[in-house]
Amino acid sequence: MNQLKIPFYLFFFLIVFTACQSDQDKFDQETAQSEVESKSRIDSILDQFPSIKYSELPESYHKYSDPFSNFKDQLWNSEYLVVKGDEVFQYVVGKSRIDDFLASDGYHKENLENISENKLQFWLVDKKMLYMILEFIEVLEEKGYNKYGFYVRESHRHPKLNKARGGASKSQHLFGKAADLVIEDINKDA
Repeated sequence: MNQLKIPFYLFFFLIVFTACQSDQDKFDQETAQSEVESKSRIDSILDQFPSIKYSELPESYHKYSDPFSNFKDQLWNSEYLVVKGDEVFQYVVGKSRIDDFLASDGYHKENLENISENKLQFWLVDKKMLYMILEFIEVLEEKGYNKYGFYVRESHRHPKLNKARGGASKSQHLFGKAADLVIEDINKDA
């Protein structure tokens, strides 16, 4: 009976390669997710996350995100989605991930550094903004451009983060209604 013999160096490479895979790559492999190409799919992805009103967010988050409570009245009825652990790697529009739209703050950093601990993140997002990005992807594809020749640099910002970024006092980022897109080689000429 023939036995498969794997050279030691190949065995060692496989172990090292597996250990070096990023959490995002592991998520992609495990879920075999595909790009999000419809508004109904955006809706179904958002619907899978629990929501929480601004007034129900932990006090520690209130203090962290807006120590002066300048936006309490404006955000009071807002619904935040609760995302944890590797859920941040879920595609939410096209091939853009939830992670691309989350506030880039200490909560975000702590979750990414300890992904298996399922740290909570609170995401304020208006799905109409995601629909607009989907429509942008569709128009790029219709015109023969690279539909993924851009990426989302930043989207939701809580008041403290918005102030740190020098954002406008009534920035739509505060309400999950804006995303900064960085345009790369959309016309495929590079």
